[in-house]
Parts: sequence; C-alpha cells; structure tokens
Amino acid sequence: MSRAWSSINGAGGAVILAFVIFGLAVVGHVPLPLALAMSGIMVAYGLILLVGRRWDPIAVLGAPGEDERTASAHTRAAATAGQVIALVIVVGFFYDVARGALDQSIWPPLGGVLGVTYLVGLFIAIRRG
Repeated sequence: MSRAWSSINGAGGAVILAFVIFGLAVVGHVPLPLALAMSGIMVAYGLILLVGRRWDPIAVLGAPGEDERTASAHTRAAATAGQVIALVIVVGFFYDVARGALDQSIWPPLGGVLGVTYLVGLFIAIRRG
C-alpha cells in the first residue's frame, strides 16, 4: 500500500473529512458552533489515529487493509455491526407495528436497503469465488 493512500486512510483522511464536513455544514446553514463541533470530532479522531498508532486496535483502524489479519478483523467487525443493525431494524419495525405507526416508519425502507445490500454483497462474494 502506498504511503499517500495510507495517510488518506488514516489520520490525514480524518482531517480531510473534517474540512469537508465543515464546508458542507456552512453551505447547509448549520450553526457555526455545531459545524465546528462536528469538524472537531473528526480532527480529534485523526489525532487519536496519529498518536495511538502503536496500540494495535488503533493501528488497525488507521490502516484497515494493511495485511490479512487486519482485513479479517475489519470483516468480522463489519459482520458484527451488520447483525446489530439488522436486529435494531427488526425490533424498531416490530415496535412501530405494535404502536400502529407504520405510515411514518423508517424501518421498512432501512430493512429493504439492508436486505438488498446483503444480497448484492453475497452475489458478488460468490461470483468472485
């Protein structure tokens, strides 16, 4: 992996994203304190990636595809996050059904996006072997 890509993927990418977030917030008429807070969170994340890169979990966050072990850790973490999000969507849907509030519910579209994304990802993974 090239050094430039590695810096964009880690702390440098967080700082670039902070500028993008700030610019979009200003264009979108977000109050300045909130825009600064959102950007500040991304800068803080970048600093954590930069300062903590010798600690293994943070090093993996800063360089996600560096080797097979980090790629595997990211795959397992993404799978866990996907399972949790699926559970939240199903529970939220059941809650809205129990309240009789399906007319404004966000859960069915989110479930549809999750299901289609999973099926497309599964199809791609199977086709690649």
